[in-house]
Amino acid sequence: MIKLIKLWITLPFTILAVFGLLGVNQASAVAGYSPTTAELSLLPPFCQAKLGTNPADHKLYSGKVGPDWLHIHHYCVGLNFTNRYKRSFGNKGDQQFYLQSALSEFEYIFAHSSPTFWMRPEMHVQKGKLLASAKRTVEAVNEFEMALKDNPKYLEAHVALSDLYKNTGQPSKSITALEQALQLAPNNKALQRRYNEL
Repeated sequence: MIKLIKLWITLPFTILAVFGLLGVNQASAVAGYSPTTAELSLLPPFCQAKLGTNPADHKLYSGKVGPDWLHIHHYCVGLNFTNRYKRSFGNKGDQQFYLQSALSEFEYIFAHSSPTFWMRPEMHVQKGKLLASAKRTVEAVNEFEMALKDNPKYLEAHVALSDLYKNTGQPSKSITALEQALQLAPNNKALQRRYNEL
């Protein structure tokens, strides 16, 4: 009975200690939500404008992006989490955190932006590339195909699909994807070079 009482007394302190240590480790292992100045410099100019404090930049890029400027910072933060994911190889815990954080931001922008938002093909491709790097091939292919559904002439989606098939040992599908891209841009030297390499 005395042993049982001692167990009940010490158990809460043990749990608190374990969770306390986990909290410290997580806080010190992953960066905060907002990009640092250095991280911001690696993002597209419209992201630098959206996440920055210059009213003139806000006005300029909000006009270019359109009504979905309201939510575009979620896409920008998703890109930054993607960059962090790529830099965190070797630390599985951080990598998983950044992967899930990026995917959550991408899901937010898809859920809250207009179905006709002109940047959706690009966003699908960026999400697909992230999934491909995480070896989630089926999901990645789905994102690239969604990009092409939104805009069949979006070259970046054809190229990303070709790269994915090439990297997963499916050369015939890789060639087909590039051929579709070349039909859209037959004089594109980069595409011709990729095709000849395959």
